[in-house]
Formats: sequence, structure tokens, C-alpha cells
Amino acid sequence: VFGNSNFLCLFLCLFLLFFCLASFTAHSHSSESSHPLVVRRYCYPSLKQTPLYTMSADDKKASKLWNEDSAYIFTCYMEEEIKNLLEESDFESKFVNSWVEQIVDIAQQKLKAMKKPNYKYVTDVIILPRGSGYKKNTAFWWQPKTDKAITVKVDTEHLHCLLVAYCVQV
Repeated sequence: VFGNSNFLCLFLCLFLLFFCLASFTAHSHSSESSHPLVVRRYCYPSLKQTPLYTMSADDKKASKLWNEDSAYIFTCYMEEEIKNLLEESDFESKFVNSWVEQIVDIAQQKLKAMKKPNYKYVTDVIILPRGSGYKKNTAFWWQPKTDKAITVKVDTEHLHCLLVAYCVQV
């Protein structure tokens, strides 16, 4: 079998390729690696994939603030929750209060679960029948480096839903 030098060369190349991939995979999942580009694990695989790595002091400080990544995670989570709640619903005013309460509760639970210390949260939800117009205008006087307003818009076949979460560091 190994008499053919082309076959032997191909076999060795494939073996080395397999060996290199196996050792890279084993090394990349090792928790002992200190290189930030080697360790790649992903949270929320269905969302934007953000690599987790050994955090510097600046990274630890930033993780306690609401940044674009944490706002994105919250937005994606709430879009799914709102779609699941309102997906098949027609606009009936008798259900609106219940829907709003459920969405506010889910949003508040998710905001708290993201464990950003020293933050207070205000959530605002508007649900209207599709086709009706609405206008939202808000003015803020706060710290743009620490405070965040996150807007989540969900449109179903029959409804418009607008959720605004205000994250204010105290």
C-alpha cells in the first residue's frame, strides 16, 4: 500500500493536517491559555458571536457598563420574547394591558439578569394596531458614557410594539 510515493505523501499530509487541527482545537479550548485570541468560546450562539477571553482591568470596568454588545444582547432577547407573545394576536384593547405588563416584567427581569451594578431601569411599552401611526420623541440629560436608552421595535402581522428601556447608572 505504501509503495506508491504519491499515496504516502498524501497520507502524511492528511495526517499532519488532522494532527494540527486536533492540537489547535484542544489548545483553543484550554482554560490555561493566556493569549486572548486563542480562547474562543461564544455566548448566545444564535446572536452576534462575541469571543470571551481573559479580561483586562479596562474590560472588567467596561463589562459593568451598558455598551453596544450588552444592548444588542438585550434587544435580540426582547425581540424574540415579544414576537412569541404577540405573534398570532390581533389588536384587542382588552388584552393590551396584560401584554404590556408581561413585556415590562420580562424586560425588567432580563435587565436585572445582565448584572450591571449601580443601574436603575425604566421601561416603556407601546402597543398599537398595525397601520396606525405613532411618534416617539425623548430628550435626555445624562451621562452618555454610562447611561443607555435601548429601543426595541417589533412588528407582527396585526400589531406594532415599541419597547424603550432606559438604563441609568446611579
